[in-house]
Amino acid sequence: MTTVPSTPTTNSSSSAATTTGSNSVLSGTGKNSIAGDFNSFLTLLTTQLKYQDPLSPMDTTQFTQQLAMFANVEQTSNVNTNMKSLITLTQGNQAAAAVNYIGKSVQVNNPTAALEQGGSIDFTYSLSGQSNATALVVTNSLGRAVYAGPGDTTAGSHTFTFNGKDSAGNPLPAGNYTLTVSAADSNDKDVPVTVGSMGQVEGVDSSSGTLNVIVNGVPIPFTNVVSVRN
Repeated sequence: MTTVPSTPTTNSSSSAATTTGSNSVLSGTGKNSIAGDFNSFLTLLTTQLKYQDPLSPMDTTQFTQQLAMFANVEQTSNVNTNMKSLITLTQGNQAAAAVNYIGKSVQVNNPTAALEQGGSIDFTYSLSGQSNATALVVTNSLGRAVYAGPGDTTAGSHTFTFNGKDSAGNPLPAGNYTLTVSAADSNDKDVPVTVGSMGQVEGVDSSSGTLNVIVNGVPIPFTNVVSVRN
């Protein structure tokens, strides 16, 4: 009696599960995390090829799709690297430009400025339309109103010089002061207002991670500079 050797069987269900599991990682929720790590994607792809069922290898269409995804991940990684370099270069150019502002007078979109003892502050405000009544209020660093008075009612840009005195004419101590402007038209509807200030750039600071110019003793984001004058 002749004995026929049995054909080795492969646990196809286990191999299929391995392949299917890997594919679900590539096409499911894990795709975004893999796209952020080029090396992890490469390791996953080579491991999948190493342990695939030799009797039922991955079809060429599926393999081509994964290679295309592999190329996309590599390209994304390179784009991220180039973007970081571009951001660093841009920040360096901004810092160089900001240094040139030192000693010059600038207008900034910031309603807060520092008052020196016996000094004054030049505030700016712009009305988007005609106002029937405009009110100016200056508050100190504690948020308390120290001055209140009327403002211009015509549309456009205006300047208000705060003389460092309260409404009664008493000199105020040195510190930070903020201008608030409210305006309403003839129908008692609010008129949009933009408030800023003017001063001399005293220095440049990027220690907080944001490039700031020091104006009137207050750090202002460099992007908030509206105009520069000698």
